[in-house]
Amino acid sequence: MKNIKIILLLLLLIVSTVFAKKIIKEDVDLNIMSQKAQKENKHLLLYFKNNECPSCRKLEKFIFLNRDVRKQIAKHFITVKINIYDEENIIYKDFFDSKLQFSKYLNISFYPTILFMDENNDLVYTSKGYKMKSKFKKILQYVNSKSYLDVDFITYQTKK
Repeated sequence: MKNIKIILLLLLLIVSTVFAKKIIKEDVDLNIMSQKAQKENKHLLLYFKNNECPSCRKLEKFIFLNRDVRKQIAKHFITVKINIYDEENIIYKDFFDSKLQFSKYLNISFYPTILFMDENNDLVYTSKGYKMKSKFKKILQYVNSKSYLDVDFITYQTKK
């Protein structure tokens, strides 16, 4: 009888833990994040990835883990990592649905894709695929300096 009580207690604990994790999942509210970006004078950096993407892993390992890049991102951007297979929903303007549906809503079909949004939640630049560190840092500078208001990235790149 004592063993049955212990087994039942363990099952109850496992079920309640799984149930709690389902309840605790938090939606990603880009509207609130853009307000924070506005207060901090930053841009949003939305990193779209999926679990099977070798280029995503390469980007994370060689670019996002680089100390100089991390420092630049932390100083000028609010980063949102969006794994399209995660369960949480995205809230963006009037959009509310899964991360996968959000990527479809934005016509993203290639990973990794990085979107940069300004403080008004408007898309200002898109980067698709893996980029070498030097080019990625130029993209960060381009967006941070708001050069997208005056020139396209190709023109910006040739001037710098």
